[in-house]
Amino acid sequence: MFSALYTFIQHYIDVTDEQLQFIASRFDLQKAKKNRILLSAEEVSEEFILITKGCTRVYLKDSRGKEVAVWFALPGYIGSDIQSFISGRPSKFFIQALTDIEYVRISKEAFQRISESVPQWETFQAKIWGEAVVHIIDRIIQFQYQSAEERYELLLKNPMYSQWVPQKHLASFLGITHTSLSRLRKKRAKRAKKLP
Repeated sequence: MFSALYTFIQHYIDVTDEQLQFIASRFDLQKAKKNRILLSAEEVSEEFILITKGCTRVYLKDSRGKEVAVWFALPGYIGSDIQSFISGRPSKFFIQALTDIEYVRISKEAFQRISESVPQWETFQAKIWGEAVVHIIDRIIQFQYQSAEERYELLLKNPMYSQWVPQKHLASFLGITHTSLSRLRKKRAKRAKKLP
């Protein structure tokens, strides 16, 4: 499980083996069963979570109580509400295990104190927060300029989405109905049959 954490950290900063071991020692391993709620709306996200196995769904409820999928965290993805974690404000989101999951977690206080021993940790934080902003902007652009079909094709570049995420949640994430997603899937299947 810690290999995913090592890979995640080394993607953003160069650290010695000793520093990597120190960072990892601050995290603990956790497991959760399918459907468990890891965070509810109005709670403050007090932990930084990295998913190492399985998939979670980040969603909110609209004014009618309808669940709207906002994000899915796959292995190697952050499984926390970053906005709440950074700001200390209550979350607007629910985070639910879509499968049995395994993850590593660290408290906000311990996360912030790592920089006292590992100076590069400040750079790590800046890079992951910056990347989160880029992902949000990309998502906005997708909804403004791409068709549902284009968004679906982009999503399918990672096969784990179709393996672990139920169709109703994929449809919600894409901003379309389940019926519209079924039409896209049929259209895609027909195209695949025509290929030699």
